[in-house]
Amino acid sequence: QDFDAFIKSISLESSRPDMEYFDGEEGIKKAYMRLLELADKELLFYVPVSGKEEDDPLRAFRVQHFRERHSRGIFSRVIAPDTPLGRRYKSRDGLEYRKTVLVPENEFPSAFEKAIAGSAVMCFNHAKNSASLIRYPEMAQSEHAMFNAVWKRGEREEKVSDEQIDLSIKNELTSDVKILSASREFFLSRKSIVLFAICALISATVSYGLYRQNMYINLQRVRERVTAIAATAAPEFDANDLDELHTWRDASKPAYSKVVKQLQALRSRNKGVEYAYIMRKTDNPYYYEFVADADSLDFRSWNDVSGDGLRNDVLLPGYLFFDHDYDTEFSALHESLKTPIADKKPFTDPWGTWISGHAPIFDSKDAVIASLGVDIAADTVEKLSSKSFKFVFYFLGFFLLFIFIRLAAFNRSLFKDILSVINSKAVLVILIICSFVFLGVFL
Repeated sequence: QDFDAFIKSISLESSRPDMEYFDGEEGIKKAYMRLLELADKELLFYVPVSGKEEDDPLRAFRVQHFRERHSRGIFSRVIAPDTPLGRRYKSRDGLEYRKTVLVPENEFPSAFEKAIAGSAVMCFNHAKNSASLIRYPEMAQSEHAMFNAVWKRGEREEKVSDEQIDLSIKNELTSDVKILSASREFFLSRKSIVLFAICALISATVSYGLYRQNMYINLQRVRERVTAIAATAAPEFDANDLDELHTWRDASKPAYSKVVKQLQALRSRNKGVEYAYIMRKTDNPYYYEFVADADSLDFRSWNDVSGDGLRNDVLLPGYLFFDHDYDTEFSALHESLKTPIADKKPFTDPWGTWISGHAPIFDSKDAVIASLGVDIAADTVEKLSSKSFKFVFYFLGFFLLFIFIRLAAFNRSLFKDILSVINSKAVLVILIICSFVFLGVFL
């Protein structure tokens, strides 16, 4: 049972074995990789399990070794002592592409880690960071037979269904082991992580593009709405009333009160309209003057709508407004003297950021005498988009779609195994419940 005595007995009893030694941590790593070169379909291990896997100094290397072993289709069968650490080791079988059988600690046949690969036996002394490879077909055959005998006895003691040990590796694996092991390789390999990052980037880009498109569509919806509101309400105003309102002194006239109340009624019956006002052009093409404003009925009140601390929110007849867009390619105010129209994009003024709709007001001779304007807050577009477009849903949808395509195209065996599991009623019920929970959280 002693490692050194075992190696010495092999050397003395026969000159036939071909021996190879490995020293140091790098040597141990080379020894494990050599096993993959010698193995055919499976590796057999005696593992004493003397510590937790997270405390193993070779932990990072074992992940690399697992990936290489899995990529070569080499399954591991392990015999370990039935101890708390051994049971903990066995619990990870599904993730490690292996199957472990536990035997009573006092019946465990090896005091050191031993591996059987093809016609060779590898012995590890982790305390001294050394390993020895013995190429001796007769001994390997004997070790293989002994391993299978212990394995069968261990399976019986664990009340596992009796199977022939020489079955092909495909029959040896349960669907759970195959799926968990293949999934670990698929999701945790460096190549897959890079691919997931690329899929996430593409999903985010596509989702953002769709979100911007959705924003544009909702902007057009708001533009159409404010244009329709202005165009519908413009004929309600009497040109004779507007013709009486030119200076702040005219705010005391009955016509002013009538027009302002009409503007207030217009605002109250159209949800989302913040401001309603009437302006007319002046001799200076850059300036328009206010005729009436829905918030300026009581021109003696202090109503700081813009929150700038100034008394500039009561817009009496004659109050001048500078058209910043006059000398640009498009001026909604200028165009509104010809036809109902809306700002192409949100516009910021002292009272906030808005999307404005304008429509001409005609006199009895069909001459344009003023322009009716209505403002809707620009963040209405964002609110509509957030309500109709759930970015996280689109992102997850595209991301999962790309992963699904990648899985179906390059990991067909895992894809088929997962589909077979999903077909079970229990899994379907769980997925449905999770879907409702997910929708409840985000909606």
